[in-house]
Amino acid sequence: MDTNKKNHFTLIELLVVMVIIAILFSMTIGLIGLINDKTKISGTEAIVKQISAAMQAYRIDQGYYFTNTSAFQSLSSSADPVDPSNRFKFNLGGNIDTEFIKYFDYESLRGRGYIKTVTGAGGYAYIVDAWGRSLLYRTPNNPLTNGTVNSSMFDIGSLGKDGKYGDNSTNPADFGKGDDITNFNY
Repeated sequence: MDTNKKNHFTLIELLVVMVIIAILFSMTIGLIGLINDKTKISGTEAIVKQISAAMQAYRIDQGYYFTNTSAFQSLSSSADPVDPSNRFKFNLGGNIDTEFIKYFDYESLRGRGYIKTVTGAGGYAYIVDAWGRSLLYRTPNNPLTNGTVNSSMFDIGSLGKDGKYGDNSTNPADFGKGDDITNFNY
């Protein structure tokens, strides 16, 4: 029996183990990305539902949907959603805005990063989706911002992961299609 033989790994064995580790690592990274996307989608769906419920409750109490355009910036059908002036926003000091804020959990959304604040003269807050983009909002009975799908109530939603209308479109008429997250379904 040869007692001088040492137990060593060969170069081939080491390379095979490294390849297996690399494959497992890449699968894990892909899975983490998928889970992150699903989490963002679920978070944005929850925000849209919460704001939709707040709008419904506001309408029941006040008799109309929250549409104060001096305080609440709604989008016209030709508006660019990336433009900060088109944000779903409300003033922090106005009576009407303060009235609307009580219909949803403002502090919880702010604490989770879904409410951004712009300070200074004319300061306001706006609601964002999980990707940090403003929610889109269109109201009924307003010739500039009629709901495109919910013509008797309102449209609210997010442009989704890609940040574009529908399936990679720049046409506002495609809002709600593709990966958009809305309070309505096509």
